[in-house]
Amino acid sequence: MIGAPLSGRLSDKIIIKWRALRGGVWYPEDRLRPVMFPAAVLVPLTMIASGLLTEFVPGPLGLVLNLVCLFLNGMGVCVTVPYWPK
Repeated sequence: MIGAPLSGRLSDKIIIKWRALRGGVWYPEDRLRPVMFPAAVLVPLTMIASGLLTEFVPGPLGLVLNLVCLFLNGMGVCVTVPYWPK
């Protein structure tokens, strides 16, 4: 509910920026630029952090931090998935 609309707006802004830098020329690869960070960094790191928090942080604090990590993971997946080849 949050990740998909954000990814659409971010993608459009990045495409507009890169088209302006190239004098109006558009390349399909420009759609991949906003996906690089979530796919390569955000999704794997939040899964690792979630596992470590589950193992080493007990009690309600561990639960809250784990839920934050899983929320960020979900946002990263929502940003990444619409750009996968079909």
